[in-house]
Amino acid sequence: MLSLQEKGGFPDEFRAFCDHELSVTMDSFGGINEVELIDCLERDGFLYPDQGVLPVFSKRRGVSLKRPLFGPAIQLFSRFPDGRTVPHYPEDPAMYPWGVDGENAEQSFSMLMDRRRILWRCTRKVSGSSEWYLSLSRRHLFRGEYFSFKNQRIGDHCEEQYKAAGLPCNKTEPFPNGPAKVEWSETGFHPGKNILLYRGEIQFPYGKKVYFFALSADVPLIPDELPFQRILKADWKSREFITAAMAFGDSEEEASAMALDAVHHYELIRKKKIEYGDQLEKEALSYEMEALPLAESFGKACAGYVDSMLVGNGCGTRAASNKFGFFAMWDTIYPIRDFLWNGRMEDAKRMLRHIAGYPWIESSPWVAAHVILEWDEVLAFDDDPLLEKELYPVMKKIFNFCLRLTESRFRLVLCGMNAGVDYPEELGLSGLFLSPCVNGFWYGACRVIRNHAARLGDEKTAEEAAEVIRRIECGFRQVFFAASPGYLRSGADRNLNPGPVEIYQNTSTLGYDYPYGMYLMRSLTSSLAAYQAGQLWHPKGHLSVPLDSPVPCEMWKTVHMNQHNGHEMKLQRLAGNVPEIHRVIGEYLKNFARWKVAQETFNYAGAEGNVFQTANWQTFSATAALEALRSGVAGIFRHRGGLWYCPAEDSGRVVLRNLPLRNRRITVEISGSGRYAEMSVNGRAFSGSMQLPCDLPIQSENPVWEIRRTSDETTLPFLLSATDLPIRNLRKEKQCVTFTAAGTASSPLCIAGAPGGILLTVNGTPVSCEWDPESSLAWIDRVWKEGDVIRFENKKTEKNSRPHKQ
Repeated sequence: MLSLQEKGGFPDEFRAFCDHELSVTMDSFGGINEVELIDCLERDGFLYPDQGVLPVFSKRRGVSLKRPLFGPAIQLFSRFPDGRTVPHYPEDPAMYPWGVDGENAEQSFSMLMDRRRILWRCTRKVSGSSEWYLSLSRRHLFRGEYFSFKNQRIGDHCEEQYKAAGLPCNKTEPFPNGPAKVEWSETGFHPGKNILLYRGEIQFPYGKKVYFFALSADVPLIPDELPFQRILKADWKSREFITAAMAFGDSEEEASAMALDAVHHYELIRKKKIEYGDQLEKEALSYEMEALPLAESFGKACAGYVDSMLVGNGCGTRAASNKFGFFAMWDTIYPIRDFLWNGRMEDAKRMLRHIAGYPWIESSPWVAAHVILEWDEVLAFDDDPLLEKELYPVMKKIFNFCLRLTESRFRLVLCGMNAGVDYPEELGLSGLFLSPCVNGFWYGACRVIRNHAARLGDEKTAEEAAEVIRRIECGFRQVFFAASPGYLRSGADRNLNPGPVEIYQNTSTLGYDYPYGMYLMRSLTSSLAAYQAGQLWHPKGHLSVPLDSPVPCEMWKTVHMNQHNGHEMKLQRLAGNVPEIHRVIGEYLKNFARWKVAQETFNYAGAEGNVFQTANWQTFSATAALEALRSGVAGIFRHRGGLWYCPAEDSGRVVLRNLPLRNRRITVEISGSGRYAEMSVNGRAFSGSMQLPCDLPIQSENPVWEIRRTSDETTLPFLLSATDLPIRNLRKEKQCVTFTAAGTASSPLCIAGAPGGILLTVNGTPVSCEWDPESSLAWIDRVWKEGDVIRFENKKTEKNSRPHKQ
């Protein structure tokens, strides 16, 4: 299993580790600063992980003599024969998502986590009599309140949105949110069991819950008590190593049994975790990129981290390894994508089902629309008719609720937040308003609903969605595009009047993160990409707002938000600006190499909280970076029609291995240089489409999709993408291309290489196209029926620049 090696110690003062619900932070010398749990409760067979994190030991929440706590909560050390007291710590550490190893000439240290257990192994390399100690700080043992937030849809303007939708907002909550009072106390040392036991009582707004944790070791322990510490010590005698464990349970018996099992089966537990990590990496999609060599180790690390951050029964992922708990929002929906691309379909479906079943999921349009889009993406990887039918009623409910929140003219959806700014009042927006990010998602969700409704025979809903789609297309640019700066506005009020702060970058181009955003904003792509790369330029990425923005919060002028790398880099790819992609993602990977984590934000102003960014792995930062590598750097996109390649001026070898396609894994090899491309699968060349036809044979043991960039030109136009529409029978006939629709869908087709426009027929009947002379792209959006034969050719046949070679 890949370990992230760091010479000399952690690259910061501390490092966060987690394994599912349990997380810890550790300082450079092996001291545990924080021990925290995500509490999960079940009701009617549905799990509710907490957004708030239950503190057990806490350094950052504690004080001593009115000063912050400086020392660790838990420290392991030995007193050597020469009288020195030496901490066990991981010098030159090898770091895993769930643990760390390290050693020097005198001692070694290993810590690993196994669900609700922490295991330590200490080794001494000096001879003579010595003693081993485990010290627990009573000052770090948490006593106080934290905010429990298990029901995450009540709030977030829920009442206001339900009132605007003309519906009652029934505040029935499975587990009411509110402050939870915590008290941890020692119940005593039990010599017969060799166990020190603690009891925690948490008074939630909905009732009391009790936890226990037990500490034990594989040597007889001698307890000692100091005013502010509890010491457990042991004699090394002739031992090579000592193993200790802390385990959490719902009863004394469970915690004790788990701790004793851990100390006696350390090697087996570690072996299984390493083997499991090796298997995750072996099966995960791998990235080899000549221009970005760090992409390979980053991709391998991601496979282990996203797995270690699963919570509950795999119903979702935690937001970060320690900084956050469970967010039933973007942090859960977006990382489903990681499991899909790594071929873990059942995990992806489990997470999707959980978020789709979350109470009040429809009450937040930017989250709800995202659920619809991710449902469609799951089905793009696995065309599962049972899953489609099972979740369609939920998706229809979301669609119908959001319909009631649309303004009357363009059917743009109103929301109490946009997808990025914490306080919309900063933008001069309050109550329910319109934002381009939410409506980018809303448009894509409507397109998805239209197709699935038609597939399932719900013609009424399909027609409703079709009308909303038509109206959004009429109004999106008019309401949200500011022509003078050439970028999307921060938002507008319900009367379609722009907000007082015109530009707010953080999430404006969010719609590009899913397939239909490319069509909705097709006429804006070049302008939006240029604004991001120019007006929002920073040496390590893009600022959230331009430097002269009237936004009062200075943070937005000093941070690059990594969770938006996915849609930003897709936009740059579609605009052909590959150097900007390499620049931004190159800086991201440099920070990964330095800090060994996927950082949420890059803060340029030395903010006090930035240390938490450099110590924590942040889930959807990694998801966005992987999406940027696949689609931005490699140019590989996916929708229900299949995989497609977006050509752009580029060079350098790119290889993606283990890419899921039709219940198989394929390899994508991209080589050569230039802005054009020629394609083959298993050595069989094909032309006329950048989208893989669904009838290409991929039955060999190691299917290879080869893409060779070239600078050669041709007069042949080609299909770039048919969103959510599979194609077959692709062939070239002199100066025209024909293919057959392999499904039925309302789909925008994009045909590239059209300097003078396109002549297109469907089943022999001419059909008009929308043509953009600047990009030489032609668009045709209509309902395609399975078996439709599409034929196209250039209106002009003279040689012109084309992004394709035959």
